Amino acid sequence: VVQADIASGIRVAGNRQLLDLMIANLFTNAAKYAPKGADISIGLTRQGQGFRLSVSNTGQGFPEDVRKSAFERYSRAASTDDIPGTGIGLSLVKAIVARHGFAAGITPSDSIAEVVITGPVVVECDANDSKREAEA
Repeated sequence: VVQADIASGIRVAGNRQLLDLMIANLFTNAAKYAPKGADISIGLTRQGQGFRLSVSNTGQGFPEDVRKSAFERYSRAASTDDIPGTGIGLSLVKAIVARHGFAAGITPSDSIAEVVITGPVVVECDANDSKREAEA
């Protein structure tokens, strides 16, 4: 089951292609590493004057040793050796996050694998602003 909880009226400033790549990578990883029958969630909410983007799957969290190195290039958990991958996905996310002045973290949990991106730049808009942009 995929669940999305996207708050309306939040626009994040940044390079659209890079932000799309970041979200696609997080979502793909959540699906790829989810145990069978797990739920996958994506959420975007306001957090103070900024935003909070979270992408997660249920089943099991990141082990502590993995949380410490997950954003490093070529880092992979030993338990994922049977899953194809190169270990560059979260390092790419980290680079995109850094370029935009955002922050990235992994939620410590035994039952949910959640990556959280937060940033200071939030612009309020309404549906008419979005429609005008789409038509431009």
